[in-house]
Amino acid sequence: MPRRPDNLTLPPLFTRAFILAALANALLNFAAFLFVHLPGFLQQLGAGEAQIGRIMAAQAVGAIAVAPFAGRAMDTRGRRVVILAGVALFVTAVAMYLTIRSLSLFAYAVRVLDGAATTMWYTALFTYAADLVPVERRTEGLAIFGISGLVAIGLGAQVGEVILAYTTYRGLFFCAMVLAALGLTLCIPLRDIPPTDSEPRGRARHVLATTVQRDLLPVWCAVLAFFVAVVALFTFMKTFVTATGAGSVGAFFGVYASSRWRCGLSRGGFPSVSARDARSGSQCRVTPRDWASCRLRTHLVTSSPPGCCAELAMAIRFQCS
Repeated sequence: MPRRPDNLTLPPLFTRAFILAALANALLNFAAFLFVHLPGFLQQLGAGEAQIGRIMAAQAVGAIAVAPFAGRAMDTRGRRVVILAGVALFVTAVAMYLTIRSLSLFAYAVRVLDGAATTMWYTALFTYAADLVPVERRTEGLAIFGISGLVAIGLGAQVGEVILAYTTYRGLFFCAMVLAALGLTLCIPLRDIPPTDSEPRGRARHVLATTVQRDLLPVWCAVLAFFVAVVALFTFMKTFVTATGAGSVGAFFGVYASSRWRCGLSRGGFPSVSARDARSGSQCRVTPRDWASCRLRTHLVTSSPPGCCAELAMAIRFQCS
């Protein structure tokens, strides 16, 4: 790795907008990850393993349905519109969990709405972060931004267990609604900014064009295999712990998040562009569109909670001129 010259000053990373977006991302992920305990609630209503799996997977239906429109809206209307719409819809979806009384089609509808809302704010927030982070510090900045969601993964399951020790699942859903509303409050001051990339923009590609791109197929296959396995853990860890009494959901996800958090920190120390390239003006071709597109693909192949695919996205179109 080239050594950074002393006279090379990197642009600031922790701007007001970056901090607000990271805090909002943490709160929203916190709210979303409290629902790792949702299978226990469904089990109380009388759902078996198969029905729990179907209801949990309904989130992916909403994500897939809204994804193409969310990506297009971000390009034409701006990131802020999608962020605010997604978070407002997420607050509504979380509030609707409070009204579930049976395993009717309404429970599936709430999960579909949850998936659509989560995809909107999750993808838009990270695309907004890519716009904010200077290109010279993109890898570092996005790794740090991703950690704001990983912290929520580690705390969400454990805090959820504490909440359930003193109240019911209704209380858990209410806490999630409060966290989501606080996240919405932090998103309101955000304003769209021009992307930091200086290279000219080409014609927008259709979502399917990226999906079938030959050199990306190995990435999609690896991501699909990994997250299909991970979503099984996210969906059935709660019922497994309840049935066997082995360990706790909070302990499992705490260890999971801490290992990913350490990986994020180790990678966050490296700038996106080497000192030599920054000095000569060469830039890495990792555009916000490419980066967000990859995050979208990896999110849609699974109904896992948001925040689980931050590092994999940086494999897309990482070429230096």
